[in-house]
Amino acid sequence: MGMMGASLALALKNTKAFRGRISGVVRSEASAGYIREMGWCNAVYTASQPELGHVIRSLEADTLFVVGLPVGSCVDYLPGLRGLPFLVTDMSSTRRSVEEAAAGVRFVGSHPICGSEDTGPRAAREALFEKRLCIVTKAPHSIEEDTNSIVSFWSTLGMDVMQMEASAHDSIWAYLSHGPHILSGMLAHWGFSTDVQSALLKAPVPLTGGGFRDMVRIAGSNPEMWLDIIRTNGDQIKRVLVEFRTELDQLIQGFDGKTDIEWKTWITEARRKRNRLCGYPEDK
Repeated sequence: MGMMGASLALALKNTKAFRGRISGVVRSEASAGYIREMGWCNAVYTASQPELGHVIRSLEADTLFVVGLPVGSCVDYLPGLRGLPFLVTDMSSTRRSVEEAAAGVRFVGSHPICGSEDTGPRAAREALFEKRLCIVTKAPHSIEEDTNSIVSFWSTLGMDVMQMEASAHDSIWAYLSHGPHILSGMLAHWGFSTDVQSALLKAPVPLTGGGFRDMVRIAGSNPEMWLDIIRTNGDQIKRVLVEFRTELDQLIQGFDGKTDIEWKTWITEARRKRNRLCGYPEDK
């Protein structure tokens, strides 16, 4: 139960339609104590507790088991759930490797798109899932009834749900999430130039304006999580970054030759596409 898992417990506790019990697993006793203090779970275990394996193996078929690990750890963990009766889902940002690891598990994959650069249960937010999108993966081994149950589960938390093939998911999110995270990190490295560092030593407050802060915000994300995303979707991330480089090269090559009208058209078209991608109202 990091930020996502704790937010899920908090959201369930405050959902009138929910009538079940919530058990959680955390890495440290400090996190377990905090979650007990907040009253978010009926039972909390640390991952090192010897009895945890027995508890999991004894869970019945009406249990929903949500894996809230970084994607690499999720891939390593899922095979251990093969043959157990309960339904399993996850919250991972890449899908192909997870779906492969889930072979033999009663599994329907999920990607609730509502994360944050903040980590740990103390960063939990009750409304994290409300009015956000959740992708439910259409996998060959998924049972339709189980898929419907997972769609209903996320919908009950106020999410808009759509189904998608794993390969399509990983391609699309390379454009809309994974590639932009790499570019955000690159901007942070690039912005920390020698001239900027010299100015920082003299500045009474940070030098950055709102635009730069907005663009590098996601460079502050959890390194462990993003290393796993690069490992499991690296081919797609590299592909979209090459496309980005090609478009940037073309922009640079034509930079000096663009007229005011051409620049205005380019900026206006970029604004229009931003509005479409983000669901903002169209300009009148």
